[in-house]
Amino acid sequence: GYTYTVGKTGGSAVLAMLRDDLAGMLVGTDPRCTERLWEQMWWRLHYVGRGGIAICALIAPYRTARDALRQRVSGVGRFYEVYLATTLAVCEQRDPKGHYAAARAGKMAHFTGISDPYETPQAPELLLDLGALSAMAAAQRIVARLAGDRVIALPTTTAS
Repeated sequence: GYTYTVGKTGGSAVLAMLRDDLAGMLVGTDPRCTERLWEQMWWRLHYVGRGGIAICALIAPYRTARDALRQRVSGVGRFYEVYLATTLAVCEQRDPKGHYAAARAGKMAHFTGISDPYETPQAPELLLDLGALSAMAAAQRIVARLAGDRVIALPTTTAS
C-alpha cells in the first residue's frame, strides 16, 4: 500500500491513504471483511486520537460496518462519510484491472455491485458524483468541506 503525508494544517499532518492501501476489502460477504476493515483502521485511529487527520478510501459496502466504524472513530475524532456516488457502468468503464469483468464471468465471488450488494449511505456528510466530477474536483470539494467545518486551515494568499 501507499501512505503519503500531504501537508500540515494547524500543526496536524494530513494523512492520505490511497485506495490501493485497502484494496483487499473489495469483497463484501466474506465475514473477514469487517475484521480487515478494523485491522486497516487501527493505527489510523491512533493517529487521529493524537490530533491528526486520516483520509481513507475504503470500499465498505455494508451500512452496519460503516456505522460501526463511525462509532469507533467518533470516540477519538470527527468522522466524515463521503459517498462517491458512481454508477456501476462508470465503475466498470474505469476498471483498469478487469475486476468487474472477472466478477461478471464468475471468476471473483462476493464482488460488490455484481454478486454482492452495496448498501447506499443514508446520510453521508458529503455526496460526490464521480460520473460528473473529476478526481481533482472531488478532492477540492472534500478539502472545501473540511475547511468550511474548520477541521483544516487552508493557506491564505496575500495580494502583491
